[in-house]
Amino acid sequence: MSATDEADKAKVGYRALFGNRDYRLLYAGLAISMSGSWAYNVALVVFVFNATHSPAWVAAASMTRFLCALVASPFGGLLADRVERVRLMVTIDAVALILQAALAALAALNGTVVLAIVLAALTSVTSSSYDPAARAATPAIVGEGFLAAANSAQSAVENLSVIIGPAIAGALLLFSPPAVVFGVNAATFGLSALLVGQMHARSRAADISEGGTVGPLKQMAGGLAAFVESPTVMLLAGFSILASFVYGTDTVLFVVISRDQLGTGSTGSGYLLAALGVGGIVMAGFMNRIAGARRLGAIIVLGMGVFCLPTALLTIVHSPLIAFVLEVVRGAGTIIVDVLAITALQRLVKPEVVARVFGVFFAFVLAAISLGALLMPILLATVGLTATLLIMGFAIPAFSVAAYPWLRALDNRALGELSAIEPR
Repeated sequence: MSATDEADKAKVGYRALFGNRDYRLLYAGLAISMSGSWAYNVALVVFVFNATHSPAWVAAASMTRFLCALVASPFGGLLADRVERVRLMVTIDAVALILQAALAALAALNGTVVLAIVLAALTSVTSSSYDPAARAATPAIVGEGFLAAANSAQSAVENLSVIIGPAIAGALLLFSPPAVVFGVNAATFGLSALLVGQMHARSRAADISEGGTVGPLKQMAGGLAAFVESPTVMLLAGFSILASFVYGTDTVLFVVISRDQLGTGSTGSGYLLAALGVGGIVMAGFMNRIAGARRLGAIIVLGMGVFCLPTALLTIVHSPLIAFVLEVVRGAGTIIVDVLAITALQRLVKPEVVARVFGVFFAFVLAAISLGALLMPILLATVGLTATLLIMGFAIPAFSVAAYPWLRALDNRALGELSAIEPR
C-alpha cells in the first residue's frame, strides 16, 4: 500500500470517528471545558498576583491546585468505576460551574485570596474523576478499531487548548478583570454539561465494594494492583510517565532558556510551551496509522528520542524561531508515547477496573511532572545550563534504548498472539 493510500485510509478513519454522534458530543465537551480551564489558569495567576504582588502566593495557588489534583486522582478513578460515567461527567461539570461562578463573584467583589485558592483547589478535586471517566468510557463509545484515533484526537485537543485557552485569557484580560475569565470558564462547564448530557452511551455502574465488604482504600488498591500486574501496561505507561517527568523539567528549564539563551525574557517560555502543543497537534493526524504498526517498541524508543534529543541542540541555538521549531519537533515525539500508552491501558485493563487504573496513572503523571519541576532547579544550580541541556537531551534516550529489549520482547509476544488469531 502506498503512502497516499495510507493517508487516505487514516482520513477515512477520522471521518468515521467523528461520524459517531456520542464521540462528537464528548469531544466537543472536552474541547470547550479544557480551553476554558486553561484560560482560568492564567486569570487565577493574574488575580492572585494583583491582590498580593507576591510570587510566593502565586506559587502557593498553583501548587495547592496541583497537589489536590494529585491526591484526589486515585479516588476520582474509583468514583468513575462506581458511578455511571456520563452522569458522573455531567455532575462534575455542574459542580465545577458552581465553584467557578463563586470564584467569579469573589473576584468581582475583591474577596480574599485564601478563599479564591480554596475554590480553585475544590475545582481541582471535583474534576479529578473527569479524565478517568472519559478515558474509561471511550472504548465503549468508539469501538476497538478507533481507539488510537480517539486518543490522538483527544491529545490534539488537549494541546490545542494549551494554546487557545491562554490566548483567550490574554485577550479578555486586556479589557476586563479576572472575574470575567472565571465567569467564562463557568459557562464552558455549563456548555460541556449540556453536550455530554445528550450522549446515548451509558456505562454500567459496578459494585466494586463486593457487597459493602471492601472499603474505599482497598478499592483504590485494586486499581493500583491492576496497574502493576501487567508488564506490558507497566512498561508502556512507564514511558508516558517518564515523558511527563521531562515535561515537568521543561516548565522550569524553558524560563531559564528564554532568559539566558534566547534573550526573550522569562515570558518567552510560554511560546516554547505552546510549540510543544503545536507539535502534538501536527502529529495527532498520523497516530492512527502509527498505532497500527506491528513493531511499537521501536516506535516508542524513536518517540522518546524525538522528544528529548532536540533539547541538546539548544546548547548552540540562540534564535527564538529555531528554538520554537525544535520544540514543535519535540511535541510530535511526546504524543507518540502518550497515545500508545493510553491506548494500551484501554485495551489491556479489565473494564470493571479501568477507570481506577487511569486514576492511578494520572496520579503518577502529576507526580512525575511535580518531581521534574522540583529537581530541575537543583540540577541547574549544580551543573549549569549547558550541562543540564546535554543531560536532558541524551540521558532519557539512552535509557529508552537500554529498555528496548523488553519492548522488543513485548512486540514478539504480541506478534505471536496475532499470528495465532489472524486465520480466524
